[in-house]
Amino acid sequence: MSNQKSLRKLMDEFEAIVAWFGGDDLDVEAATAKFEEGAKLAEQIKKQLLAAKNQIEIVKKKFDADES
Repeated sequence: MSNQKSLRKLMDEFEAIVAWFGGDDLDVEAATAKFEEGAKLAEQIKKQLLAAKNQIEIVKKKFDADES
């Protein structure tokens, strides 16, 4: 079993970071760390979405080939 986080979990974590930036207590060091964490999450989300897109393209091609 993969220990990769689900897309939903990554999105929830990213949304929590975005919400944190909307708060009143912004510390420069904490904000920098949160920004870095958010950037890493965004990259993981991007990779998972790209993988999903690629899988959809494979299924579409197979479906189109089966219809021919």
